[in-house]
Amino acid sequence: MGKLSDRLYYDFKLNQLGYDFMGYYFDNRRELSYHHIKPTHSGGETTYDNGALLVRSTSHNYIHTIEEYDYKMFLMVTRLLFEEKYMGKVDTDILKEIDSILNCFESKYNGIYTKKGQPLVREEFTRRRKYDI
Repeated sequence: MGKLSDRLYYDFKLNQLGYDFMGYYFDNRRELSYHHIKPTHSGGETTYDNGALLVRSTSHNYIHTIEEYDYKMFLMVTRLLFEEKYMGKVDTDILKEIDSILNCFESKYNGIYTKKGQPLVREEFTRRRKYDI
């Protein structure tokens, strides 16, 4: 992990939480990758303020799947990631909102397949922190 990711990891206490900015569990910090909250193709820079750490194989892949298939939901999750950054912590109420958006995406796109024959909503995408709302 680079210095920027290390700083995010410790400042947001991911080492204590055991889950990322979207509520996905990880066992080892090497599973995490830097996600540009404002995408680089939209002018987003690789900075502390524009970064969130996501699990590479699940939440990071998932948010980009959502970006490709339902841009409105992607923007909703992105707004919440910005809110977490503004608050300076991974917040349970925000994670509940993210979970709600992900549940909506899963309801809408369950059973839909990519051009390569892969499900849009992969089973591992649904394994995240659960909340009693």
